[in-house]
Amino acid sequence: CDGNSLISTQSINLDEGWNLWSTYIAPNEPNLASCFAEIVGDLIIVKDENGSVYWPVFGLNNIGNLTPGSGYYTKMSSYNTLLIEGELSPYNIDLLLEDGWSIIGYLHQNCYNATDMMSPMGDNLIIMKDENGSVYWPAFGLNSIGNMCPGEGFQIKINSSVSFSYPAGGRFGFNE
Repeated sequence: CDGNSLISTQSINLDEGWNLWSTYIAPNEPNLASCFAEIVGDLIIVKDENGSVYWPVFGLNNIGNLTPGSGYYTKMSSYNTLLIEGELSPYNIDLLLEDGWSIIGYLHQNCYNATDMMSPMGDNLIIMKDENGSVYWPAFGLNSIGNMCPGEGFQIKINSSVSFSYPAGGRFGFNE
């Protein structure tokens, strides 16, 4: 080890239209304008859970920087791939979530079952949705999401504020 941090890259496919995405990378250049610089020609708008936007055509960026563990809505004029480069974010960072609706990111580098990943929420989780409308709805024993995977973001509704972190993943709980 030479004292330099290890650099990782994540490729996030963004389809034409609306996407709900996240990253497990803490970008070297966390400002959204920097993150989207290579594909800004295909980007229409990025929105966070608070309604803040990065809207390049109007020179607006009141989101500012990507936040580890957050999810974002992005509307694209055509398909493109967002490349995020930086250090890995820990999968188990604390995400402070307020009661009601939030958008969360997925911090593992591998896909894991939504039921297992959301188990630390206990009875606080009411429902979780992905960008396709699939749901994890514990009260009804429904998991049409199946696995949560890198690059995906999720809308969740919880009944009280909570500090949440993802559990270790993999068979027998081994870390990544």
